[in-house]
Amino acid sequence: MIFVKRDLSKVDPNVMAAAVAASAALDAIIDPTDRRTFIDSNQAVWTAFRSALLQMSHRKCWYSESFEAVSRYDVDHFRPKGKARISREETSEGYSWLAFDPSNFVLAGQLCNQANREYSDITVGKANWFPLYDPSKAATLANRDYSEEAPILLDPTDKQAPALLEFNEDGTVQPNSSLAPDYQSQINWAIELLGIRQTQLNDARRQHRTTCRVLVRIYKGIFRKPPHARTDEERENLKNIAEELLALGSAKSQFSAMTRALLLAEGLPQFVIHDEYD
Repeated sequence: MIFVKRDLSKVDPNVMAAAVAASAALDAIIDPTDRRTFIDSNQAVWTAFRSALLQMSHRKCWYSESFEAVSRYDVDHFRPKGKARISREETSEGYSWLAFDPSNFVLAGQLCNQANREYSDITVGKANWFPLYDPSKAATLANRDYSEEAPILLDPTDKQAPALLEFNEDGTVQPNSSLAPDYQSQINWAIELLGIRQTQLNDARRQHRTTCRVLVRIYKGIFRKPPHARTDEERENLKNIAEELLALGSAKSQFSAMTRALLLAEGLPQFVIHDEYD
């Protein structure tokens, strides 16, 4: 996971206008059943944001940073538009008022967004989960201010969230080992709920890491030689590999967070860029 800037300037004005109109119409509906019916019958309002959300993440799933390993993309509601599981025991009425709010939309691979066991021994996928550290502070339709909420799920638009994750050599992801044990346990739960530790995804990350390591070894082997001792071919290879490592760590590449972690571990911080902030 890397930071994703939610840039609403990329959204077609007509798409945005439709969302504003749908939100206003929803606010005029009082009956819970009628609200649910209205939301369900206007799914096209949020799915119309898919192309803009793709642009914001360079066509990657916002949770997994994958192009293909998590199937097709859904427009996910970070805070569930229907009932929300705010703890292992409690379910809230959810966040219906955010059903058409683009600040609540996330582009998610289907196997991250929907509950499944396709590539996992346990059920993974966000579904209607939105656990909070303190469920008593959950926002409601009557009190919509969610600024006091502390979600356990990782928000890709939060610049601090990516630092909570680490990557292993086998392509699996785990909580940052520097975190307190209790905090690690909650982050591990978030990893499971977001479906970013599944065998197909792990395999894709491992293969990507292997490719990066090969390039790193070749680069370091040439770099150790003094410039005058390098052949013309080696000088050209050094330049080309440097450009490729920069590209692999770019926000435009899949699994760039893992690539950057590898580059730092290999002592190559000069190739770590954070172009997602541009």
